[in-house]
Formats: sequence, C-alpha cells, structure tokens
Amino acid sequence: MVFDFNRIEDEALRAELEEAFAEASSKEGYYSQSEWDRKVNDLSQKLHIDKRKTEKQIREEITRELTMSEEEREKQRQAEFEQKVRELNLRENKMLAKDILSEANLDADDMDTALKFVVSADADDTESRAKQYLSTLTKYETKLKETMKNNTPNPKAPPTNTVSKDDFNKMTYAEKYKFKTENPEAYKELMG
Repeated sequence: MVFDFNRIEDEALRAELEEAFAEASSKEGYYSQSEWDRKVNDLSQKLHIDKRKTEKQIREEITRELTMSEEEREKQRQAEFEQKVRELNLRENKMLAKDILSEANLDADDMDTALKFVVSADADDTESRAKQYLSTLTKYETKLKETMKNNTPNPKAPPTNTVSKDDFNKMTYAEKYKFKTENPEAYKELMG
C-alpha cells in the first residue's frame, strides 16, 4: 500500500511530508515505502487524537520521526522502554508502600501525602522508607495516647469532709458562703 499524500488536507503539512519522504527515501537505512506509509498512517491518526499539541509541534514530530535513522529509532525505542520500566517500577513501589502503610489506617489524602515521601525508584529504599514512616507514626500515636492519658483530669471525688449541722451553725457568714459555692447540694441539705 502506497500512502497517498493527497489525502492530507493541509497543503503545508502535505508538502512537508512529501519533502521529508523524498529526503528519507534517498538515504540508506531509512524507511522503505511500506514502512513510511505505515508510519505516516500511524502518525496521522496520532495527529487527530492529540488535540493538545499545536499543528507546528505535530509537524515537527512527524518530520522528526520519519527522518530518523535506524540507529536513532533504536535509541528512541530504548529510551521509551527505559521510561516505561521506570514508570512500572514506581507504580509497583507505590503499591508496596501502600501495603506497608495500610496498617496505619490513613485516610486517602494522608495516604497520598505519605506516598509522596516514601516512594522512590528503588524497591528496597521504598520499603525502608515506608517502614520508617509507619514506625514514626506508631511512636507518635503511642506518645499522644500516653500524653492524653496523663493529662486527663480525674473525675472529682465527692467531698470527704461532711459538715454536721452544729459545725455549720458555728461557721461565719464568709465560711458559709464559701461552703455554699463549693458544696451547693450539702448546703441545701443543711439549710433545708
């Protein structure tokens, strides 16, 4: 199948592609006509899919792709492969860290924040960081519980000093007022 350049509506793009094809086909080690046709079809589909790129960026990308030597294409494939491996490693390490940090019962926002700190390209490093983060959280939680336990006031015990009617009658007015504010129930009983 020979690619029909006339199918490309944009005249400038069509001329640019025809020129790039003529240049590329004249060099040894570049695309054959069938490879060229397949590549142009793939790239023209890409042109319609990626709306965020400007027409100039797409033209440059198509021209660059079509004029690469076999060695350059191999380097690009290798770089793309390595990038995908890095992305997969990061995704895998993120899942590892999530499993470790699940013990902490973090909500989604806190989990995302924690993952930003612990996930790295290296699985062992990620595991170590996640365990350290979990350990720190556990220590903090233990200290917080201990602090809360030690700083919680004890409920007031009922007053142990009961005042008899005679003791109450012997009190001065100021003492009776103080007794009334501190022990309103006992005051009512003694007055009642």
